[in-house]
Amino acid sequence: MNAWTVTPLKLASLMMVCPFSVGWSQELVGDEGLPEQEKVRDVQDQMARFQKDFGQVLASDDKATIWWAGPNYNVFRETATPGERAAGVTLSAAGNEYEPFQLVVTPDSDMSGVSVELTDLTGPVGSVISKENIQVMEVAYVPVTSSIVYAEPGDYPDPLPLLEAPIDLVDGENQPFWITVYVPDNTP
Repeated sequence: MNAWTVTPLKLASLMMVCPFSVGWSQELVGDEGLPEQEKVRDVQDQMARFQKDFGQVLASDDKATIWWAGPNYNVFRETATPGERAAGVTLSAAGNEYEPFQLVVTPDSDMSGVSVELTDLTGPVGSVISKENIQVMEVAYVPVTSSIVYAEPGDYPDPLPLLEAPIDLVDGENQPFWITVYVPDNTP
């Protein structure tokens, strides 16, 4: 397993460079009596909506805050920004593995034409993962209009369309980007 460093990631319309390494660790917890999948989803939803310890702020200025969250968390439009700051996120993966994470932008005003620009990743002993092995998807939302088990009405993150064109962001609403890094089998 190697740790990789993502060198500058840029939100093109912000012109904000956010260098970081990618990664995290997580525990699964839940309520007694529920199927395991529902336990995990319920706890993660609650944590992502109301707690600030599921990710870290990577950069912020007067235009936006950029933070990360692990792949197992639902980041809602109104999820609070994490309380902790970090210079980066650490990603550890073996060859031939895919490792995802969420990069979240919370704008301080409406923004148009936001995109994500990637560069190659550099890792231990000078090894490189080409940016062609990194995929960026927009986390889209599905409106839920009536209460159902474990879901209040609102917009729920679910679809992951490829980010093929710049998107517009709304003041104060989180917009996660799902980033998946593939580590080629022959990567040292």
